[in-house]
Amino acid sequence: MELFLGNDKDDKYVMYANEEFSVTVANISATRVSGTFSGKLKILESTGKGKDEFTVTNGKFDIPIRNK
Repeated sequence: MELFLGNDKDDKYVMYANEEFSVTVANISATRVSGTFSGKLKILESTGKGKDEFTVTNGKFDIPIRNK
């Protein structure tokens, strides 16, 4: 997993990549998928200021599924 954080005002950004990460799919249907995630992210690339690493806990997602 990668996380990209950007700032349009001065074109600075920080990109993080996972060290340890867990994603659990709790529900899936023809139109949506939902679940939880957690883990440690470490800085991968940066043109701005950011923490060297951080931990995500109790993350949740509920997103639509598109058919091509």
